[in-house]
Amino acid sequence: MSNGIFKIPTPKNEPGNTYAPGTKERETLKAELERQSNIVVEIPVIINGQNVTTDRVKQVVMPHNHQHVLANYSEAGEKSYAMQWKQQWLLKKHGLIWHGNTVQRSS
Repeated sequence: MSNGIFKIPTPKNEPGNTYAPGTKERETLKAELERQSNIVVEIPVIINGQNVTTDRVKQVVMPHNHQHVLANYSEAGEKSYAMQWKQQWLLKKHGLIWHGNTVQRSS
């Protein structure tokens, strides 16, 4: 238990952008949203730090416009899992372990 007397300062928020019509912030935001809506991103499955694309591809769409595709993503399936377990088995067989994005000798 502390016997000190503390004076905690009143918290203050940082000033934020208003994004009001006609402001530079609003125009910059609208331009970036337009730029990103014109790009279709490819999202792979990541297995042991490697990007893996599969033949099972689904789409990410805008919440308010389901016809507009924002991204395509690969779904993991039996092949993806089999590949992961085979890699793990081979590493273990050779006394190696997967650590982050690198392969190391197990101690």
